[in-house]
Amino acid sequence: MMGCDRLHTKRENLREMKPTVEQTMELYKMCQNLTSMYLPINLVTIDERTKNLYLLAGEERLCPN
Repeated sequence: MMGCDRLHTKRENLREMKPTVEQTMELYKMCQNLTSMYLPINLVTIDERTKNLYLLAGEERLCPN
């Protein structure tokens, strides 16, 4: 189990990881385009090291060999 101090530090780090205004606007446009095509958005995250945003969307399809 995670200690209270460690959990508190992790929450503070999450608050510090905020996208830029430009990233937020571009992410909004991308999400709007994807949902207008009825594609699910599965994950949105920010890389702690590079501060890049990542968006995982779409449906998984298995193709025959």
